[in-house]
Amino acid sequence: MKESTANLIDTEPMLVLGCSGKELISLAGAGAVAGLVIGIILSILTGFWVFVLIPTILISAGTVYVGGKKLGKAKEGMPDGYFNRLLSVKLAKFGLSKTYVLRSGYWRVRR
Repeated sequence: MKESTANLIDTEPMLVLGCSGKELISLAGAGAVAGLVIGIILSILTGFWVFVLIPTILISAGTVYVGGKKLGKAKEGMPDGYFNRLLSVKLAKFGLSKTYVLRSGYWRVRR
């Protein structure tokens, strides 16, 4: 079945390793935060401020490369935006997002 042009415009293009731009930015951000924490600890222990930058850049790049490969393999056979929605639901479960209404139990209509 051939997809219409409107559906092709709405989908986010895959940039690198089968990941979209939003997913790559998320991976880079997570790697940068982890690298920043490690860099601050190293700079406190050694006294050199340069140790803040080096782990931040290296861990961020490594996270994009390794995490992008794993995420690209995990996305095979999944619908578009599956992992973004999964992340939104998990954030809503922890109360960090109001995107989804999550309720376990039965819904009842009263008369």
